[in-house]
Amino acid sequence: MNIITLKVPRVFTQFTDGKIIVELKAHSTMNALLQLVEIYPELKSHVFTDKQQLQSHLCLFLNNEQVMHDTPVREKDIIKIIPAMIGG
Repeated sequence: MNIITLKVPRVFTQFTDGKIIVELKAHSTMNALLQLVEIYPELKSHVFTDKQQLQSHLCLFLNNEQVMHDTPVREKDIIKIIPAMIGG
């Protein structure tokens, strides 16, 4: 497993004890997200659908490149969860 950094959107910090950055040991982006919601269970419904899919209004970035929710990670990678912007 690799030590990675996961950056949480500010809107989710109410569920992460105010933390924006969480360091985890993970082998994929999905594994990191599952660990995140295990540590902070109140986040689960905000991150995943009932079928364990990433919520459609969230985008996942690995080292500033948009990726799918089960992409392999390497040591020191940075994962960002970005809420999609909705215009009106």
